[in-house]
Amino acid sequence: MNHPHIAKVLDADATESGSPYFVMELVKGIPITEFCNQHKLNLSQKPPPAHVFEQVVVMAAEESGEYE
Repeated sequence: MNHPHIAKVLDADATESGSPYFVMELVKGIPITEFCNQHKLNLSQKPPPAHVFEQVVVMAAEESGEYE
């Protein structure tokens, strides 16, 4: 995706031990965990359910005026 409010993936690979990783551009702002805490989104499940990320995207778009 190419959008000013979405971090670009710069690289993706796996470590020598097989753990996958992504290298993403830095997006200035508060950490997603802080955003979720401020908006009382549940992050207790590991990994957090997909609907939490959907809520974050919609809330961020609404706050920026890009989603109605």
